[in-house]
Order: sequence, then C-alpha cells, then structure tokens
Amino acid sequence: AEPATRVPEEGPRPAEAAVKPEPMPEPKPAPPPVESKPVRLAPATASKPEPAVPKPEPAAAKPAPEPASKPVEPPKKAVEAAAEPVPQTPAATPEPEVATPAPAPEPPKPSTKRGDLVPIEAVDVPPIELRRPAPAYPPIARQMGQQGTVVLNVLIDETGKVAQVDLLRGIDGTQLNDAAIRAVRTWTYKPAMKDDVAVKVWKTVSISFSL
Repeated sequence: AEPATRVPEEGPRPAEAAVKPEPMPEPKPAPPPVESKPVRLAPATASKPEPAVPKPEPAAAKPAPEPASKPVEPPKKAVEAAAEPVPQTPAATPEPEVATPAPAPEPPKPSTKRGDLVPIEAVDVPPIELRRPAPAYPPIARQMGQQGTVVLNVLIDETGKVAQVDLLRGIDGTQLNDAAIRAVRTWTYKPAMKDDVAVKVWKTVSISFSL
C-alpha cells in the first residue's frame, strides 16, 4: 500500500501592511463672480389641443338584398314565320349504269308422261306407218261401180296400235266406209314421241276406192 501523503499545516499569516493615506489636493482660488443677466422667457404659447379624431364605428352588416323577382311575362304566341326557301344546288344526276340484260331463262318444259294424249302438231316426232294393208274392195260396190274417198280420224296409242277409228267423211249407200274402217284397224305405227316418251295422237287418214 502506498504511504499516506502528509499535508503540512499552515502557520499564522503575517500582519497585512498598513495602508498609507493619499495626500489631499491643495484648494484652488475661487473665480470672480459673474454678473447674471436677466433672461427673458418667451411667453408660453398655449398648445392648441389636437382635434379628437372620432374613431370610425364598424359598419353595420347590411342585409343582403333580396333578388328582385322578375315579372312573369305572358307566353308569346308562336309565330310561324314562313321560312324562305333556300335555293338548293341541283345534285349532279349520276349516269345510269347500263346493265347487261341477263339471258332470259328457258321456260320449263312441261313434264310429259308416257301415254299422254298430245296434239299431233305438238309432238317432237310424228307417228310413222310400219304396216298398212290395203282395204278389200266390196264385190257389190265393184258391180255397182261405186267409188270415192273415205276420210277417217285414227287414234294411235303409245304402243303404235290403232285404238279407235272415227268416220269423218264417207260414201253414202255403199259398203266402202266399213271396208276402209276394217282395213285401218289392222295398221301399225311407230308411236309419236314427245319429250322422249311415247304418246297418243289423233291422225287423219284418207282411203280412196277407184275402179
């Protein structure tokens, strides 16, 4: 351990030195008296009091003026003013386009069925004779010298056979009419054609008898 440091005790302080008094200054001779002149004082001017300025009172808030109601005007009658016609510039007329006419459609062909009765002038192919035997001359008509032409109307069916025979013009009082009809009933034909199908037709036939 470190040794304790010992502080020496202070001894009695020496007496303070006596303060020497400062020397008094020597008195100066008094100056001669100065005659005092009376001083005139200017008359005191009464200061005019400044006029009191009244403080402005705060302006009272004015009420907002109410909006004046506008007088209601009576409804005005609508006056139909004649509108002046405005001249319009004529628009340029477009040139018509030349349309190419479409070819006319062919009329539909009527459907023809096999065995239909068709006028002979309307068929595509008329009937063609295949077998035509000559009529037999009746002996009595030959003896009596009877002769002439018999006209018949013949119905030829779709098979080419004679279906019916009608007398159009004959020879009266003779057997020539019957002889002509019997002969025609044995004739055969190639049938008439219409739209590629066989049809029936009436055909006029003339048979002559001569001696």
